[in-house]
Amino acid sequence: MPSAGRTCRLWRGTLMLLLGGTAAALAGADTAPPPSVTDLVQEVQGFGDHTTGGRGGELTWVTTLADAGAGSLRSAAEDASRRWIRFRVSGTLQLLAPIAVASDKTIDGRGAKVTITGRGLVIDGQSNVIVENLLFADGEDDALHVVNGARNLWIDHCSLSHWSDGLIDITRASTDITVSWCRFSHHDKVLLIGASPAESGDAVMRVTLHHNHFERTTERHPRLRFGKVHAYNNYYEAWGSYGAASSMLGELLSQANIYEAGWDKDAIITRSGRDPEEGYVRSVGDRALGEAIIVEREPGRVFDPARFYTSARVAPADETLKEQIRREAGWRDVALSP
Repeated sequence: MPSAGRTCRLWRGTLMLLLGGTAAALAGADTAPPPSVTDLVQEVQGFGDHTTGGRGGELTWVTTLADAGAGSLRSAAEDASRRWIRFRVSGTLQLLAPIAVASDKTIDGRGAKVTITGRGLVIDGQSNVIVENLLFADGEDDALHVVNGARNLWIDHCSLSHWSDGLIDITRASTDITVSWCRFSHHDKVLLIGASPAESGDAVMRVTLHHNHFERTTERHPRLRFGKVHAYNNYYEAWGSYGAASSMLGELLSQANIYEAGWDKDAIITRSGRDPEEGYVRSVGDRALGEAIIVEREPGRVFDPARFYTSARVAPADETLKEQIRREAGWRDVALSP
């Protein structure tokens, strides 16, 4: 588990030209190497732990807050080549249309403060993508839409609030995804995993949620259908409708989370909305505060994460964890080497 003093290492090494060839310079490209794997990728836990993003690819700098064109996030993220994307600018990036993020990308917001608004990011059928240390606020549709078999993704240390639909939607057989250390606030439908009761193909989905702060949001933390979710060391603070829901034969393992109820007491429910089937829930080491109610259903039918990974580092659900999540979840002011 990252500590309060989690730091970023200095970059090292030099960029090598492979096979003695010379590549044409791409817009925004730089000769500095990307951060070492120990700087970021070693921190990923859970189902997304095979994600390496743009490691080994071109280091590309975003130099403008324009929606498109040379030096823009769109130009770098939609390119087909492997890239580690960083920002030389801070401010608000007003998108007129969603950015369709291509495979093998790290969008690394450390060292800058970039707020994405208007429209969000779409990861449609792509793989191996990291989204790190960005803010998403005041947009249309979904802030992050993951769809159509996208896989090997890691969304980390982002702050998300005030979107017209979902903050993160993961649907249509997208899998092997970790969402960690994010702060969700000022929103209704937060995190959807599973498109609808008719989408039984979503049974392949596997998602890990850890060290996230669901700060007085309403519902869907997550709303799960069909797939598998391992939620551990999250802090659910005074939700408005329910904390987490497992419907349509979904399997939710809730481990060492803190559920602190406000006026609504339903921390975990086993059916949401008009879904005709209940899901399965197993609760292990969770902490229920404020008369929060955790409902288990056939816990023996919930998966064992050890069958899939050993990377999870689970801490006790105590006051130390709560204060750490309050302090560290979401966007951070992190200084990196230029």
